[in-house]
Amino acid sequence: MSINKANPFKHKVLKQYIAELETKNKADKAIIKDIFIFKIKENRTNIIIKNTEFRARVVKLEQDIDEFKEELKLKKIVNFRRNIF
Repeated sequence: MSINKANPFKHKVLKQYIAELETKNKADKAIIKDIFIFKIKENRTNIIIKNTEFRARVVKLEQDIDEFKEELKLKKIVNFRRNIF
């Protein structure tokens, strides 16, 4: 004899309980998924910001190197003129 035939009320209550658990489980999965997606977006944003900062540093270093090269050229010209005269 099945549970449904033996006790229809108990069967109905169990079905409702299972449906509630499935709904709760789906909601929990959705919340976890939302949190996970939020964390991924947050990490992506942080990576983009850090990447931008590093690019700015590289540009600044390249400018400093160019300035240093110009200073060296000027010093060589000045030293060369001193040696000639």
